[in-house]
Amino acid sequence: MIKDMELFNQSLKSNMNQSGPINNRFIYLGTVTIFPFSVLGILLNSILILAIYKTTKFHTPTYILSANMAISDIITLLSSSIYTLLNTLQLTSSAIALSVYLTVCQWNYYSFRASYVISAFSFTAISIDRYMIIINEDSKKSVFSKPKILGLSIAAIWLLSCIISLPTYFAINFNITTSYACDTKQFYLENPVILIFRISIIIISFPIPLAIITYLYYYVIKKIKTASRSLVANHQRQIHATNMMIIATVFFMISNLAMVSTSIILGSFSSPLTNLLDNNTAITVWITISYISFILASIQNPVIFIVYNKTFRLAVIALLKWKKVQPSRQS
Repeated sequence: MIKDMELFNQSLKSNMNQSGPINNRFIYLGTVTIFPFSVLGILLNSILILAIYKTTKFHTPTYILSANMAISDIITLLSSSIYTLLNTLQLTSSAIALSVYLTVCQWNYYSFRASYVISAFSFTAISIDRYMIIINEDSKKSVFSKPKILGLSIAAIWLLSCIISLPTYFAINFNITTSYACDTKQFYLENPVILIFRISIIIISFPIPLAIITYLYYYVIKKIKTASRSLVANHQRQIHATNMMIIATVFFMISNLAMVSTSIILGSFSSPLTNLLDNNTAITVWITISYISFILASIQNPVIFIVYNKTFRLAVIALLKWKKVQPSRQS
């Protein structure tokens, strides 16, 4: 271990001078940008969870699934905060145990993938809930209105997301010959089975949920547009909540396009991630942008809820002032 640390420190000092200043600048920019947003995201998602927990009106499948996403986002943002801090220390030549940094790298990328899949599946479940409520014009018609089914669905989302994200954990390596510690293994290029499995994961976690969500919300929007005035008036709260979730879903999918494309890019080159970062400024910029966009996607839900939903905004204000939530017509 001592020899490894000496080799790491020597190679780090050497490569900090050899690596392109532009690439290092982008790494620093990403670190400086990500950490404050991660802290802000942890705070906002914590407020979202508390507001939903303390407000009886929000004890519905849509809000509970949103709180479920907030929990996964907090875990990811905590991991991201630790990673960015250690990455800064690594770039400034501070000595960090290789085993510690490898674990941090693996957990950071694994939590990113798992959190994304949890959110994608949760948004899909919310679209199913909204579809059943709006199409049937009855909040009790949703399959998630039964607590047991909702609880089992959330448990299934976490279990499935954690399992299909496991390859990400084992695909991360530690490269002591460059100034970037976290690296990607290219073993799947030599094994077609692993490559097919990886592509399948990307399809399951993005195109399929996107197709389901698009299909369901198309008919939801169509139903709302063709509904009578009396129906709209009687279901104003449900329609308002549905519109809010459609906005949140669209922002989530757009924000994560960069991350999904990055996953495809990393799987398309024969070179490890560290070589790409050292030799290709465009890829460095794109990976930095995708990393930041993913962090922003982890913050978007509480921001959209507070801005779009008056009742939720009042609940947050009351929570911060330690007061009871005032009733409102919209939820």
